[in-house]
Amino acid sequence: AGNGSSIYSGDNGPALLASIPGIARIWLDTTNNRLLFSDCTSSNIRAVSLVSQIISNFAGTAGIAQFRDNVSPSMAYFKCPMGLVGDNNGNDVYVADSNNNRIRKITTSIVTTIAGQGSTGYSGDGLIAT
Repeated sequence: AGNGSSIYSGDNGPALLASIPGIARIWLDTTNNRLLFSDCTSSNIRAVSLVSQIISNFAGTAGIAQFRDNVSPSMAYFKCPMGLVGDNNGNDVYVADSNNNRIRKITTSIVTTIAGQGSTGYSGDGLIAT
């Protein structure tokens, strides 16, 4: 996927024609036949169907590097999402939202914070994660 350009474009079109400015991590979701990747530059998560080769926005609002939680994946905001992994069933995706200092969980209906409060530093051992 990707055409080599650093300007975000191409959602809902052929993955080879899309612009992908800042891939941070990828995860192969074999259950749903898709490749997901975090885009730190655009602050969103994108998906490429392994069947149709179409790229789409999976979560986040491209180009808005802020924080919005407890909303649908398409309405959520991330700020440089980095690490990315999914569960064994391909249902839930977990993202290290690095510049928001949080670990986020993405389901088909909602994005929530499962760890972190948005501040930097080391603290909280033995306490509730959020």
